[in-house]
Amino acid sequence: MKTRIVLILSLTILLLTSSCQNKKEREAKKIVTEWIGKVIKIPKDIQFSVFGKDTICTALIQKPFKVLLYVDSIGCLSCRLQLSDWKILMEEVDSIAPGKVGFIFIFQPEIEEELQILLRQNKMNYPVIIDLTNEINKRNHFPNKQTYQCFLLDKNNKVMMVGNPVHNPQIWNLFKNRILVKSDREDALLTSILVDSTGLNLGKIHFNKKSIIRFKLTNKGEKPLIIYSAKASCGCTNVDFEKEPIKSGKSTSITVSITPDNKGYFRKTIDIYANTNNSPTTLYVKGFAE
Repeated sequence: MKTRIVLILSLTILLLTSSCQNKKEREAKKIVTEWIGKVIKIPKDIQFSVFGKDTICTALIQKPFKVLLYVDSIGCLSCRLQLSDWKILMEEVDSIAPGKVGFIFIFQPEIEEELQILLRQNKMNYPVIIDLTNEINKRNHFPNKQTYQCFLLDKNNKVMMVGNPVHNPQIWNLFKNRILVKSDREDALLTSILVDSTGLNLGKIHFNKKSIIRFKLTNKGEKPLIIYSAKASCGCTNVDFEKEPIKSGKSTSITVSITPDNKGYFRKTIDIYANTNNSPTTLYVKGFAE
């Protein structure tokens, strides 16, 4: 119960465009509270398609986790879809939780041809549902606002989280963390780590010159430590880590190479996704480029 309350409060804060507006805060909290735990009704015979050709997607529906996005016919279709951003998120989650997450895109366009053009332009060769009769929305009565028309579902299509991760990277981090932690708990693989230092100060370094830093992580738990992914907050920062499981009591290094692309103060973060209770573990590198 305590976890549910914390989750609702966290999502409410992240979904707000302006936290000082009490009306929006009440609305966000009401919607999140209403939808978490609700089961999304998806017809068993629902038809998926790829570039207009029907396809069968039984495996997708049966994934342990699903990210469901509903897009209605209101407003600019291209702006609302943001397909290129979704493709990036899909690739990322497949790298940290391969085979565990399916994406269910439900589109209810005013003009189907416009949608098909956008799908082809973005090379979206992923199965989607084109619901011209709006059948799925009629069954579920999704929230009217776009902000709340995206959900993280479990294997039984029960809503675990609400919010559009394309609109808010923090929502995406919550989605990923919930997927990884829940997966690990189901497999009884959770462990704990000790980081020698979560932050390093490089002081003054040369602009456009590469610096290499290493963070030491020690597996303090009984289970092997598995690092799924390491994501940097900036393209000027690259991260490398050991891909093999780290045994209990053993240590590993996270190697970070950073090449400042602007002069002045910088602070770059690195999120380490692993089978730990507090995943992701956030590290940072700061300094002054001159």
